[in-house]
Amino acid sequence: MSLDDGDATKFLKDRELSYLLRSVRVNFTETPKDDAEGEEENFHGAKDLPRWQAEVYAEEGLAQIDEESFEIELAKTASRERIQGKDQIAALNPDFYLKMRRHLAALKAKADGNGVNMDDYRRTNMVAYDLLTIRVGKILRFAASSSIPQDLLAKITPEEKLILEHVHSKVDGWRKAVLDGVP
Repeated sequence: MSLDDGDATKFLKDRELSYLLRSVRVNFTETPKDDAEGEEENFHGAKDLPRWQAEVYAEEGLAQIDEESFEIELAKTASRERIQGKDQIAALNPDFYLKMRRHLAALKAKADGNGVNMDDYRRTNMVAYDLLTIRVGKILRFAASSSIPQDLLAKITPEEKLILEHVHSKVDGWRKAVLDGVP
């Protein structure tokens, strides 16, 4: 897929669907009143469920997803990225932007009409925006180079790889057009 398709949103939505279908460990704190299918299931302790289902139980206060809080993950990631030099990029979990999108959407929905929650949303959104700005700047620097370092591909997300390859291709084409005819 290329950015020329104008379909980066579809790319993200497809990846998000895959992300929501992957299993995640859930720790139940309460037993749900009624199962949607009317089946009796054991909802005690830890269980692996598709992420979409785990998120529903977590929103209802019946379970906790067994992973680090995204607020903490975002803060650590932003801090790590600021520490890196401008020619270095920190490794990022391939699902990072998917988590970020879902987390920001949940914060925004929770903030609707609530000033305290709106402050949380704005603060988190600002950290996310700053992180994106830093990483995109670094990716653009790498994309403008004559060759892409192989270790870089292991450190960036699929969304960032899409940008990197698109910009690198455009810069390379421009470079060849300018230099064409030079002996």
